[in-house]
Amino acid sequence: MDRQQVSQVHLYILSNITKVIPYIDTHKQNITITNPKMNMMRMLQEHNRTFINWFRETILADDSALKTLRLLAIRPNLNIPDAILPHKGICRNMPFCGRKRRGSRVHFPKEENARSRHQRLFVENVRKTEENRS
Repeated sequence: MDRQQVSQVHLYILSNITKVIPYIDTHKQNITITNPKMNMMRMLQEHNRTFINWFRETILADDSALKTLRLLAIRPNLNIPDAILPHKGICRNMPFCGRKRRGSRVHFPKEENARSRHQRLFVENVRKTEENRS
């Protein structure tokens, strides 16, 4: 997944969070005030292009911003740290971590399948979307 797709998903997520909606409205108003002759379609394109960076700068500059908003302002990191991959030998964050359970050893998936269920579903949905566009 490239950076542009990650940004699109991040914007989609932010757009569907109630606490972020006032920031979205403010950003759109700022664009309209700065460019009064800009039509609605162009304003929405500009909003989609610049909102994530504007939101991050606005939230991180505000000391009174909620922790939730601060976490949402940070770009997603799609790298899976080695600390949670059992095939690397370190698996502090994995349940059972290869220990025996009910008399049998837990088997972990191969490296390419070691992502969480949500990550796999996310990637699968992105692939389906790309296939539908073709």
